[in-house]
Amino acid sequence: MVVDDEGGSVPVVDEVTHLGIRITRDLRSETAVQARLRLGSCAFGALRKCTFDGGSLSRVAKSRIYTSIVLGVALWGAESWVLSGPVKAKLRCFHAQNARAMCGMSRRAQWTGHIRSARLCRKLSLRSIDIYVQRRQMHWLGKIMQMDDGRLPRLLLTSWVYAGRGHLYGRVAGGQELTWSKGIERTLRRLDIARNWGFLADDPARWRREVMVDKLKV
Repeated sequence: MVVDDEGGSVPVVDEVTHLGIRITRDLRSETAVQARLRLGSCAFGALRKCTFDGGSLSRVAKSRIYTSIVLGVALWGAESWVLSGPVKAKLRCFHAQNARAMCGMSRRAQWTGHIRSARLCRKLSLRSIDIYVQRRQMHWLGKIMQMDDGRLPRLLLTSWVYAGRGHLYGRVAGGQELTWSKGIERTLRRLDIARNWGFLADDPARWRREVMVDKLKV
């Protein structure tokens, strides 16, 4: 596709990686999540023999290394993910698999012992993977709302698309596809701050205290 008079062009591709985030033409999050989880699994595997296997480190030490390194790699860019059902299932499966490995338990032993993944996470002082993702999203959301009104990220966050009279937000017949903004609204309702989150975000100290610490502490 030619974009200037000098013959410069931009190739049209199905996927591209930008700042470590996999972006596809349909702008869905499934491909990006799968790529990050693959890298997270590689990080876990590289540390497994010297860190996660055996009893040389306490479970608390293992969990801290896991959250800082493995989840740091796996959840890079999670602020922009659309958390649909399949995406959440992939994240929870990844988290449960790693928790089981850090506890030195096989999948069969967990199944025959009727041990829930949440119980293994409690042993390791780990929270649900949903909490770690929500912390990243809420931290990023607060930073954007604290920007000046003229900043581009702030304008994009508070913008909407006019699709003609009678279709203010471009709704179509049938079920609506989950978008990033709808996912954020669900998180805000789950945290019980949907009505006044804008006022909270304007005050960085209050946002950190009432949202990041009181509701999403890890």
